[in-house]
Amino acid sequence: MPQEDQRLTSFAQLSKLLLNDMNLSNNKSVISSSFTKENIIMYLQNPQKSQKELRRVSRFLYNTSPNYKRLVQYFSTMLRFDYIIKPFDLNTDKFSQKPFKAQYSKILKLIEVMNLQHEFTKLLLIAFKEDVFYGYEHTTDDSYFIQKLDLDYCKISSTIL
Repeated sequence: MPQEDQRLTSFAQLSKLLLNDMNLSNNKSVISSSFTKENIIMYLQNPQKSQKELRRVSRFLYNTSPNYKRLVQYFSTMLRFDYIIKPFDLNTDKFSQKPFKAQYSKILKLIEVMNLQHEFTKLLLIAFKEDVFYGYEHTTDDSYFIQKLDLDYCKISSTIL
């Protein structure tokens, strides 16, 4: 079996594990020892002002709750990021096979170096856990990665529709 298929847990197995965890857990909640119910309700009522606290709660849940961790991992690995490279807007009147093949090979190499499946799965895990991901791309001829930026110093300033 490929490594990615081994990481993915089927929904039936996931639900069985969730039920097992609920049956084994004691009555005292781990989260209640670190965060009060009132504080969490307050954070959820005004998420714009409570972004740091909500991220802290999410990180805490991810590290302490097997149920929450499994859900985050399940949803972050759900997308496969498969791709097809297909030329578009190709002018057949000015088409020359040699430059086209050279450019196509260059794009294929770039996409292989980027390893989109691996990099974007890492980004999604962070985005599901912390609500957003900010990063800086580092690219060379033979390597590519996206460095995570500190969320406390970044914000969304605009969106493109």
